[in-house]
Amino acid sequence: MAKPTGGPGKQRTVGGTPPKGPANGKARQGAVSTDLTVTPVPIMARRPGAAGLRNITGADTAWFGPLDPLPALVPDATGRQFDYRVASNINLMPRAEEAISFYELRGLADAYSLVRLAIETRKDQLCKMQWTIKPFEPNVEADSRCDDLEAFFASPDKRHNWQEWLRMLVEDLLVIDAPCVYYHPNLGKKPFAFEIMDGATIKLLIDIYGRTPMPP
Repeated sequence: MAKPTGGPGKQRTVGGTPPKGPANGKARQGAVSTDLTVTPVPIMARRPGAAGLRNITGADTAWFGPLDPLPALVPDATGRQFDYRVASNINLMPRAEEAISFYELRGLADAYSLVRLAIETRKDQLCKMQWTIKPFEPNVEADSRCDDLEAFFASPDKRHNWQEWLRMLVEDLLVIDAPCVYYHPNLGKKPFAFEIMDGATIKLLIDIYGRTPMPP
């Protein structure tokens, strides 16, 4: 910063900047604009044409605007079965997008005595029922195949009897509404066992249409 120069009656210069005179002040005052109005940018959406739905134009130039959305990638021939989240197959936790989880359903069935009493009563009623395997046609007599099936379902998983196996299956049916039975074949690809699996550990994957893809 330069030191002030001149006497008491003279104009002083600070930093080499000349003093503003009346003429310079008027010219400078007329040159400065005081209009701070922001002109809004019109946002106009294009209609779907031959190339499909396009982005909203003009939104990215607005002051603190919403910006242009991502390009719309619409599958051909059909739409989604339901509105799923992006990359929902990466989340490996079952019922992650549901309001109530499997753990909460099982906690309710174990903590609320009335619910547990109703479930155990229904399981007792099913286990007391007598069953047999026979041909559907009334005039056809049962053969050795019916006896083999009855012997198989006497212990479906080769670890529990019919009543124990049925109680495990009905438990998952009434509590979490996700019963799951694994078909266990032998080396000859014939039925060996029907094993109960925990349905709360299975997550269904979906395709781009929101549907479970067909095997494999």
